[in-house]
Amino acid sequence: MLFMESLKLKEMSVFLNYKKNVLLPVYFLLGFVSISNLIFAQDFSNKGKDFWVGYGAHISMQISNTQDMKLYFTSTVTANVQLFLGNSGTAFATVTVVPGANPPTSVTIPKTGANDARLNAEAVTNRGIHVVSDQPVVCYSHIFDNGASAASLVFPTNTLGRLYTAISYKQISNDVRSVSYCSAIATEDNTLIQV
Repeated sequence: MLFMESLKLKEMSVFLNYKKNVLLPVYFLLGFVSISNLIFAQDFSNKGKDFWVGYGAHISMQISNTQDMKLYFTSTVTANVQLFLGNSGTAFATVTVVPGANPPTSVTIPKTGANDARLNAEAVTNRGIHVVSDQPVVCYSHIFDNGASAASLVFPTNTLGRLYTAISYKQISNDVRSVSYCSAIATEDNTLIQV
């Protein structure tokens, strides 16, 4: 019996040494991977200096054109923001964003005339709204009229990806013109889009 217990203690000692020698490098490796993930993590911030957004479809576009789309801007530093229609070299709006402004700085997007930015037909168009800032800003979009409203956070161009899924709701409405839509905005000419 004494010999058996002594053997068990030796086995236990060998097991503990083995566990310490094997697990210590594993713990070190896990710690290194965790730290390196923090160091090399991608920055998916919604702050940026370059944005593209579309003036999406709204039921009022087809009835009365009484809807409005506004872009709202916030920043932690003073920023000068210009808005362009497509690849136009002339800004249709320029604003200065002041830190802590309440309400936030906003621009109403044109819906008539030469700078009409509405995406009111299924087509390839040059009506994307290009936002350029000299300092990092956050951009929000809001389209509204009466009982129908939609808002979105606009992501900077440098955070855009290549694969997206459009999620929409079943088409149930009191008006046949009220439907879900999806817009694809290419930030470069000759971009191929697969749907």
